[in-house]
Amino acid sequence: MLYPDNLFSKKRGCVNCSKCLTIQKNFAIACKRKINIVGFGFMKTLCITTALLLFAGLYPLPIGYYTFLRIAVTIGCIAVIATEYKKRNHSWCILFVIIGWLFNPLIPVYLYEKSRWIPIDMTCGVLFLAVAFKPFQSDKE
Repeated sequence: MLYPDNLFSKKRGCVNCSKCLTIQKNFAIACKRKINIVGFGFMKTLCITTALLLFAGLYPLPIGYYTFLRIAVTIGCIAVIATEYKKRNHSWCILFVIIGWLFNPLIPVYLYEKSRWIPIDMTCGVLFLAVAFKPFQSDKE
């Protein structure tokens, strides 16, 4: 993975954070400001994809799609929970634990009617988009 030349200073540290620990194999490992250049767009892409899958679930589709949707949403919830827990945003963690429990494929929750799932799918899709487009909040030192 290549980065612009002006991203790193000659002191082998990150330009954006003077407390940068080291650069190993073209990856910036930052300290207190949690600048993560390696995984910059992964969470955003995962959340947007999961939201689109949830919105597609509003249409009548075969039962296999909804099993796939349960797996995809659970994976998305686990990723969001891990990321938000590191940022100490416990309210987002609790919210996505509930969503993950609702969509888990191991012990599925059945509501038996499509009309009951439509508002849940819409709300969860909007929440995944909210996480994807949430403004970055750096830690205050």
